[in-house]
Amino acid sequence: ASILGVYHAQNPKDLWAAIEYSKLMSFVGSDDVAEAVMKTHFRAVKSDVARMYMAHYLYKNGSLGRAEDELQDIKDANLAVPMNLGLVYLKAKKLEKAVAAWDRVNATLPHWNKAQINAALCLEQQGKITEAIEKLSSLNLSTEFKKRVTNYISYLNDLKNRTPAADVKPTDDSLQMDLEWE
Repeated sequence: ASILGVYHAQNPKDLWAAIEYSKLMSFVGSDDVAEAVMKTHFRAVKSDVARMYMAHYLYKNGSLGRAEDELQDIKDANLAVPMNLGLVYLKAKKLEKAVAAWDRVNATLPHWNKAQINAALCLEQQGKITEAIEKLSSLNLSTEFKKRVTNYISYLNDLKNRTPAADVKPTDDSLQMDLEWE
């Protein structure tokens, strides 16, 4: 840690050093030092990528409002801002905002399906089963994953049409939210 700290102090623009030193400081419980490292890097670089890493740090440490602010200040359209903003809203239990953020993910991006599945699962949590089914039905997936989505759509249809006494459970290979930061 001391070697990384010295290296970071001499090279505050080095993203790798900032991230690794910050992670190490968080790991040992020095969150104030970890945040200071990320702030130092951001001040030295002032880039959208640095802002994204700062937002990720804040997200992981529970500063969701500040993470949201950092993400909303990013101008680079190539960064996965809507995807990550959806994760921040989900963690803050703002499901409608999470769905809206994931709906803004460009359909040409590789994480579009992930965003749509997350949005559908949020809609299900809100009791909006029909909207969740529509969202899942619109996905273009590989054959292997398509079977899981089809099974989940069947589960949602059963859930939508169930009687109050019926207990409907998803299958073992049901869909899960993907909470990985892009």
